[in-house]
This record gives sequence, structure tokens and C-alpha cells, in this order.
Amino acid sequence: MTPRPRVLIASHDREAVDQLRMLLDARGYRTEVERTGPALLERARSAPPAAIIASVRLPRLNGYELLCAVRADSALAKTPVLLLSDVTTESGTTDAEWARLTEATAFFTEPMDPEALLGALSAALGPQSPSASN
Repeated sequence: MTPRPRVLIASHDREAVDQLRMLLDARGYRTEVERTGPALLERARSAPPAAIIASVRLPRLNGYELLCAVRADSALAKTPVLLLSDVTTESGTTDAEWARLTEATAFFTEPMDPEALLGALSAALGPQSPSASN
């Protein structure tokens, strides 16, 4: 049996985390949750995940800072990072523009389309994705 891809999730929103876990677990992923950016980064460095899904509004290390740290770490640099935001626009640069500038694998506004997120995750993981074995 192929091991389930491990996805780390970090969000300040417990309801969003619960929804993501149920969605991903049902589709064959193994999920682990952290509540802050530094905790997620530490867990990723101790055991690199297949992918990371993080809110841009994380405490102590926001999603963009987390993404930059992941991209700067040679062991994690190629890890797909999907960013989530509950804000569609702000003064100045929007979250979607920041996600593009920081090289996020994908960016979603909340509430997100679950199938779009699953599609982006599957595309990022390629043959490692549970849907690739279907």
C-alpha cells in the first residue's frame, strides 16, 4: 500500500482547519495541524511534508514569511505551498499579488472551492497524489 501524502495545515481559523482536514483525509491525504507559522516551520523542517496549506494570517510568522522561509530552506524549497486568505483586497498589494510574488504554488480566497484546492494540490504533487493512483 502506498503511504498517504502528509500535508501540514496552519490556520488561525479552527473551522477552516476542521473543514480542510475532513476534505483531505477523505481524499487519501494524511493531515497534521499547527496553529502558528513558527510551529509549522519547525514541524516541516523536522520531517518534510508532501505539501503545506497555510493561512496568510498566521500569528507570529504570517503565511508569506512562512513561504519565504520554506523557499529559502534547501530541504523544503520544492515543497508545494498553498496559501489561503479570507481577505480579497487590501490597500496596496492584494493577497493574490503577494502570493504570486512570493511564489506560492496556489492561492485561494476563503471560502474556497474545495474541488479547486484538491485539483491544485493533486497537480502540485503529481504521481505522489492519491488521485494519481485512481
